[in-house]
Amino acid sequence: MSIEEKFSCLIDKHKDRNFLIYCPGKNIREWLVHVNDFVAQNKLITLGTNHITDIVIPDYHIFTNNQKYKEYGRSVDKSSILLLGHINSTLIKKYKPRRYVHVNYTDKGPNESIGYDRNNDVVTGHYRTSGNLSIMLCHLMGGQKIYIAGMSGFTYKFDGDVHYYKAKIKNERKSKKEWYKKYDKPVIEGLNEIRRYGVDFAIITPTIYSRYFDSSILEVSGDE
Repeated sequence: MSIEEKFSCLIDKHKDRNFLIYCPGKNIREWLVHVNDFVAQNKLITLGTNHITDIVIPDYHIFTNNQKYKEYGRSVDKSSILLLGHINSTLIKKYKPRRYVHVNYTDKGPNESIGYDRNNDVVTGHYRTSGNLSIMLCHLMGGQKIYIAGMSGFTYKFDGDVHYYKAKIKNERKSKKEWYKKYDKPVIEGLNEIRRYGVDFAIITPTIYSRYFDSSILEVSGDE
């Protein structure tokens, strides 16, 4: 039987530590060695989003999409602390994680008040993706500086795929760049909200979200 814990158990657990979030963007693999070196040199706490364990085993591993958890939930390493947000209880029972932390969060419009409701253990805001939500979670866990790798964007060097792995495309429209353009805008809106809230974060690998790209960290240019 799985042990469910509330996200409140992680609030300020890593006070003033720095984090790195691994996202499964299409360029994460090419920068992986540099990212891993950066993590090791700076002793960063790591959080991985969705399907990531064939390239890294993170300290924390989050899923917020039922389809992705259905496809890749079995790949979560036992050493990682599993974070689940809005995942169907049937799927949780299917994979029987020994322990997981339930992340109760809202994801409404860009005017949704961002923050953390301690009384109800709810993370509020406008996130749209597990990557955006992860930034806020790292902040709530006490993160001082949060780095993100692999958040390249849905339309970054688009060639029919948006991840480092080849996902199964069941809908032909989803192989077209136009289909994904509508997803990049709300991600940017979410990042803007998180920054306005006061969270210190930077994307350290090439990305279309250029406002938040810091090329000095790994000494890379935005179009590589």
